[in-house]
This record gives sequence, structure tokens and C-alpha cells, in this order.
Amino acid sequence: MSTTIPDLSELQALLEIANTLRRVVNEVVATGSNLRKASGENLDIRDRVLIGLAIKAYNSFECLTQDASNWRSEAFHHLKTLAETHIYFQWVGIRTDHSRAKLLLGKATKEKINFLEANSQLLDSDCSGRKPLEGNCHLMSNT
Repeated sequence: MSTTIPDLSELQALLEIANTLRRVVNEVVATGSNLRKASGENLDIRDRVLIGLAIKAYNSFECLTQDASNWRSEAFHHLKTLAETHIYFQWVGIRTDHSRAKLLLGKATKEKINFLEANSQLLDSDCSGRKPLEGNCHLMSNT
């Protein structure tokens, strides 16, 4: 089985689209945040979960484009996270009540508890000496 190296000009064009999308998303988020603050509107659980999922998707997209532009294999992990987040967003968003949002929050809380129990060595007894966890996104690194 032979593999072909992707056309670099095609990759550059896709990264330019990603940069444009990034700018548009930042503008939309800033405008939406200002409008919500001005109206004094409080968000319900469903809306908060959907916004959280949108932020997670956007962050995954950021990491995906950064890793892809540097030819890192971690890009596939970010692509998987982006797809999963899209599925959860659609699953929560299809209903107008809070039931699915609450289920997803419960699932996420359970997973976080399981992680902390499995990695208790990362925390001391009163959590004052927490060790920083390394993220998997290379946005801040120069490598």
C-alpha cells in the first residue's frame, strides 16, 4: 500500500480557511457575550451545556489545526474529540428541556471523579499542593 504526501498548497489553503473561521468565531463569541451581558439574561442549564460543548469543539478545532499544520499525529485525537463533541451537541440540542443536558453533566462529573480517584497521587490531602496537569494541545509550545 503506497501513501501519498498531501499537496502542501492544499494544506495551506485549508489552514487559511481555518484561520478565517477562527477570526469569525472570536467575533461572534465577543458579540454574543456583550449582548448577553447587556440584557442581563441568565442562561439555563441546557444553554450552558451547549455553550460549553461549542467551546470544547472550538478548542479541539484550534488544537487540530495547530497540530495538523505541524504534522503532529495528535491531530487525529483532536479530530475524534471534535466529532464526539458534535454528537453530544446535537444530542443535547435536539431537546428543548434540560434532561439531556443534566445527563451529560452527570456523565462528565462521574468521569472526572473516576479520573481523580485513579490519579489521586496528583493531589495532596487538602488539594493545596496540586500538581499541574499537562494538556494535550500544543498551542502554547514552540515545537
